Amino acid sequence: EVVQKNLNELDLELQKQMEMFREEQMHELLALRQAQHQTEKEVKQCHLKE
Repeated sequence: EVVQKNLNELDLELQKQMEMFREEQMHELLALRQAQHQTEKEVKQCHLKE
């Protein structure tokens, strides 16, 4: 009985950790994408100047 309760709590904790991890990953991905767009813009501007 107690073991089952502990397992359930561990499961919830794991889910929380996964959610947090996933959110962090999403933020990093978005930041990377924005940086990529910025770089592409700058490259295009460089080409236009030439």
